[in-house]
Amino acid sequence: MYIFKIIPMMNIDGVINGNYRCSLVGSDLNRRWKNPNQQLHPVIWNMKNMIYEFGRRQQLELICDLHGHSRKKNIFMYGCEMKD
Repeated sequence: MYIFKIIPMMNIDGVINGNYRCSLVGSDLNRRWKNPNQQLHPVIWNMKNMIYEFGRRQQLELICDLHGHSRKKNIFMYGCEMKD
């Protein structure tokens, strides 16, 4: 059995105000994944926490980050190695 957790949009506050990458505090959330600040980047911080907690309870098979691109057509996908 597989469990899918789908987050359709992580930058809701920025997108509502016309930003694709930046949050309301002006941070490019694509560049904050490695070391998010809980106060400045709560969406990224909470997403990473959710993944970590889920991974503690069950084996993770795949984490997939889908993006659109401003100059490229279609979509692309990145995958990261999960380190113990």
